[in-house]
Amino acid sequence: MRVSNLYDELNEHKNNIEKNNARLQYEHELAEAVIKRVIRPESLEAPHLKYTIRPQSITSGDILLASSTPSGTYMIMIGDFTGHGLSAAVGALPTSDIFYAMSSKGFSISDILSTINSKLNSILPTGFYLAASILELSPEKGFIKVWNGGLPDILVRKEDGRISSIPSGHLPLGIIGDDEFDGTLHLEKLDKNDHIYFYSDGLTEAVNPEGDQFGDDRLLDTIKKHEKSIFEAVLSDLDDYTGDAEQLDDITLAEISCQAFSPTPLSPSTKKINCWNESLIIPSQVFSTTDIPAHLLNDLSLIPEIAQESFKINLILNELYTNALDHGILEMDSSLKSDPDGFYKYYEEREKKLTEIDHDLKHYIHLTINYSNKDDGPSSLEIKIFNSGNERPTIDSRGKALPASGDNPFSGRGLELINHYSEELHYSPDDNIFSLSLTLGNSSDNSDPS
Repeated sequence: MRVSNLYDELNEHKNNIEKNNARLQYEHELAEAVIKRVIRPESLEAPHLKYTIRPQSITSGDILLASSTPSGTYMIMIGDFTGHGLSAAVGALPTSDIFYAMSSKGFSISDILSTINSKLNSILPTGFYLAASILELSPEKGFIKVWNGGLPDILVRKEDGRISSIPSGHLPLGIIGDDEFDGTLHLEKLDKNDHIYFYSDGLTEAVNPEGDQFGDDRLLDTIKKHEKSIFEAVLSDLDDYTGDAEQLDDITLAEISCQAFSPTPLSPSTKKINCWNESLIIPSQVFSTTDIPAHLLNDLSLIPEIAQESFKINLILNELYTNALDHGILEMDSSLKSDPDGFYKYYEEREKKLTEIDHDLKHYIHLTINYSNKDDGPSSLEIKIFNSGNERPTIDSRGKALPASGDNPFSGRGLELINHYSEELHYSPDDNIFSLSLTLGNSSDNSDPS
């Protein structure tokens, strides 16, 4: 009797194990099907992109998403979810859907990230999140926009082997709510022969049979010492190092070759964009090489109301940015422009200062743009700009910025133009921030104020 009972118990345990294995196998297959839908391999087929995704198990907790945009830029996102299988697939599916839907319509990185963060924060259980990096590039512009939340440094290899690193400056997605989320982007100078590398921590934390990690230094050495086929060299060195050791985490590595980049703009979406927000930190390295206002206007012009008033908005962006750079950071003296001949001296001095400040990492400009289109009212545009310089403009009792005083007809013109075209132009001396708002659709303001 005891033997019979023992046999029945063993048989029951065996059946339970088989059922659990079948359920786990089904979940893995389901998760694998979801991840395949998420990745969209066809979107990663591009002459400028090489990548590999090596799952630790049947399914990966890493994702890699890429899309061209209507403005001709290229967005790519790498993510590392906590967990594998269904736990990762639950977050990967909405992340992918939001990324592709919003990038194809011309939304900014800041908007895309904010939407993904809000979604993940609402659906993922405590302790689950997405460490992610996203960048937008168009090498002919001379810079890339980057957001890094919880992943290893993004590496930019120069033609001479020098490497610049873009570290994580934000929390992973899904941890904090909308009010605390920071979608500020970092701008990094880019040259046409640069290569960009980004990867999940599974690469540097991969171990050899003795349990020692591959590590950051070994990765940097490999990227520095090879001039060609760097992507393949990294994988070869990784495989030689790990040997037959067990893979402990998902491994994702991607390389972008700026030289091979060929923009393929998407057709603009016919759907109305009700909001567009972007926050940019512009470092000193791009001051002398990049026309920031022109590139911003190019992105914004996908919005019909802004395209219709591009002259006015272009003027405002140029004057705000030039004022922040010339007078806030470079501390240029407007009195040099006291006569037409003084303009030559002014711009000669400006070029000299730009060269000197190029490697001064402490200086930057922070520019924030918010567009809103409400069904019950006109569209509006709000712009804020901060610079890290020491110069402060003159303001009136209401906090409104004033043009330079005196009889010089060639200085102070910029602020006069901004005051003419915007409803409100204010300056906060405590924060060193210029802010303005303007209502779009009022064509009567497009006249020359002179």
